[in-house]
Amino acid sequence: MPSRMKTLDKRFSLTEAEGRFKKACDQIVLNKRLGEVQKRYKMAKTSQQPSLPVQPPLKAGCHRRCA
Repeated sequence: MPSRMKTLDKRFSLTEAEGRFKKACDQIVLNKRLGEVQKRYKMAKTSQQPSLPVQPPLKAGCHRRCA
């Protein structure tokens, strides 16, 4: 029985490590995206242009016939 418990403990710790690794990878991707957005914002701010395209709001329930 003790060897079975050790095997289960290793499996659980491996699962936990995989979860932490996935979270770390996700954080790296998010940090990269945030850096790119911040860079776009700063460039737009210095050039006095909007950093993101502005889209008009969609009309609720409007179809092609409304135009």
